[in-house]
Amino acid sequence: AGLPIGEGEAMVIGGWNGGFGFIGEMDEVWILDQALTPEALEALSAPSIPQAELLAYYDFEGNFNEIGIISDKSGEGLDLIITGALEPAEGLDGGISGHFNGQTFLNAVLNPLAGRTDMTISLWFKTDNPENNFKLASAAWWNGGLNASGWNIGTHYPEIWADHQQEFWAPGERENHDNGFVPGEWNHLMLTYDGEFIREYTGGRLINEWATAGLPIGEGEAMVIGGWNGGFGFIGEMDEVRIYDRALTLEALAQQAP
Repeated sequence: AGLPIGEGEAMVIGGWNGGFGFIGEMDEVWILDQALTPEALEALSAPSIPQAELLAYYDFEGNFNEIGIISDKSGEGLDLIITGALEPAEGLDGGISGHFNGQTFLNAVLNPLAGRTDMTISLWFKTDNPENNFKLASAAWWNGGLNASGWNIGTHYPEIWADHQQEFWAPGERENHDNGFVPGEWNHLMLTYDGEFIREYTGGRLINEWATAGLPIGEGEAMVIGGWNGGFGFIGEMDEVRIYDRALTLEALAQQAP
C-alpha cells in the first residue's frame, strides 16, 4: 500500500521477542537508507583499497625558491634542502613545479626506502631530452659491481642494490623496454616493488617487469631528487613526487588521497 514501516520496538539481532533464536554464524549486517539493486549492492560491498602510507610527498607548491626548502607534505618531516637553483615553473593542473637546470639537487637526510621490500615511487616530469640519462631521484652509493647499496630511478632504467653485496635481481638477463617518454610534455613514471617483482609504469602502461631475489632495498645514502652522486643532473620540470610504503597498482594509486 506504500505506507511507512511501523515504529515497532528497538531492534534485536538474533531473534524476536525472546524467541526464534538463530543458531549459527552471522557477519556483515548492513542497513541502508535506500533500496539497492543487486548490482548496486555488489558494488557497495566490494572491498575498498586501503590507503597506503606516504613516506614522502613533494608537490612543489609554496615559496621554495625563497626559503631554500621543499616541504614534505606526507607528515613524515623529510624536507629537502635545495642545492643550486630551483625555479618555480608551471606544474600539473595549473599548480607549481620545480625547474631543474642540471645542477639542481634536492637533498634529504635519509633514504626512505632503506630496508624495504614493499614500496612505490610516483612522479611527473617534463624535459626536452628524455633520451638523456637523467637520474630523477636516488639514494645509492656504488663502487663497482655488487659493491653498492640503495636505488635510483631515471629516464633510462632503475637501478637497485641490496646490502652486503647480495644480488638484488633474480638470475638471468633483464630486458629493458623503452618507456616512450614524450619530449616537452608531462610524463608519469611509477616504480613499484612488492618483494618479488620490480614493475615500471609510464603514462598508465606497464612497461617493464623484472623478477628479484626478494631482498630488502639497501641502506644506500640519503635521498637526492634531481640527480645521483653529484651527476646525471636532470634538466626540466618535476612535480608531484610521492613515495609510498607498499606496492600500488595504477588503480590503487588513483584512489590515494593527495
